[in-house]
Amino acid sequence: MCWTEERTLFIVMDYYPMTLKDKLVEKLEETEILHFFKQLMKGLKHIHEAGVIHFDIKPDNLFIDEFNNLKIGDFGLAASTGESYGENFAGFVCFDTYFRAPEMQYLSRNLTNKVDIFSAGAVLLEMVISPAMNAFDKMSAFEDAAMGLFPEVVDADIAQFLKQCLAQDSNKRPSANEILSMKF
Repeated sequence: MCWTEERTLFIVMDYYPMTLKDKLVEKLEETEILHFFKQLMKGLKHIHEAGVIHFDIKPDNLFIDEFNNLKIGDFGLAASTGESYGENFAGFVCFDTYFRAPEMQYLSRNLTNKVDIFSAGAVLLEMVISPAMNAFDKMSAFEDAAMGLFPEVVDADIAQFLKQCLAQDSNKRPSANEILSMKF
């Protein structure tokens, strides 16, 4: 619910006691990782079908309720599909590097909802490797993932799936709908 009073916008949201980032201080079970990832994909499918690109999918922006349900939040950088981002988008280079699709780093004008798929893949990698790695090793793992290399803690099937989501060519990334139709 939202309303305005004297040129001030008020937004009322549900309360979420934590974010996915808060959950990542402990090792997540495989079932919990799949639960969160499927919910993320369902959310992305919904916003992508509505013609919206989030542009800032990361653990900080994924809220967890008291029933362990994940909700996508912080739509501050979101935009409509097909919108021309041009120079206006240049101000949005503050994204967390690990979760930012390569085409965003080069400020491509042809950004699609596949940037969110890349970010979701990076979130999945984070769920799998956290908290097993220190910050330096985690940084190396993300850099290696860009080249299709994954640490030993990443199962071979997950690594193959991550290669698709983290593909440098956005056209090779699956859609949220395609991911939801895959067998996990």
